[in-house]
Amino acid sequence: LLCNATMYVTLEPCSHYGKTPPCASLIIEKGIPRVVIGCLDPFEKVAGRGVRMLKDAGVEVVTGCLEKECLELNEKFVASHRRKRPFVTLKWAESADGYIDGKISTPLTSMLTHRLRATHDAILVGSGTVLADNPRLDTRLYAGHSPLRVILDRRGRVMDAVDGTTIIYREFSSLNDVLEDLYKRGITSVLVEGGAELHRSFIDSGLWDAMRIERGCKNINGKVKAPCLSSDCEVDSVDIVDMNRIINIKNVNTLI
Repeated sequence: LLCNATMYVTLEPCSHYGKTPPCASLIIEKGIPRVVIGCLDPFEKVAGRGVRMLKDAGVEVVTGCLEKECLELNEKFVASHRRKRPFVTLKWAESADGYIDGKISTPLTSMLTHRLRATHDAILVGSGTVLADNPRLDTRLYAGHSPLRVILDRRGRVMDAVDGTTIIYREFSSLNDVLEDLYKRGITSVLVEGGAELHRSFIDSGLWDAMRIERGCKNINGKVKAPCLSSDCEVDSVDIVDMNRIINIKNVNTLI
């Protein structure tokens, strides 16, 4: 029935050899006569070439169907290739009076954090977090792929990784240099779980796209103040989980 079918795709079929052969070539080979595309692929090796390949082969192509929804569905991928850096999500937990504390999370919200990790290519922390907490930075609480671990360590305090699942940056002039290098390595999304200082650095530089803040319901009068939010912040949603508020925020300056 393929010769009488219409294929609906959220993202433009690829036209190059990457991890898999070109999708557009397979569509043409199978004789599918009509393809409806939600949004075009911003990746420079595709960027309209998939549509052109299909049209040149006589396939009827419709573009822009539910484009806004498809862009949101492919947000990390699209944003990364448009900006030539990974999509950056900042994540931390804070008390009701604004202090960072790892004990605020519950078993359920911890599982949700691991689910969030599974949706990112890499997870980034500073050497201070590694030395203080020795975090595993994996998805053991959720059935998902563990992201690449990235550690910023200008002082050389962390031992070199030998298992191929960790990258340590010791010499870099800015966060933007780190993000550009990760993009060149094929990383399209990064979850930042470092301390308050690292989060402030990302916020001050404007190199972030989303935040996930878990806010507890108790005051703790702690030692480390949570980062102050900037004028770029726009609350996207708020959920209540185990009495904690999960606040999702977007950067209005980097919306796709």
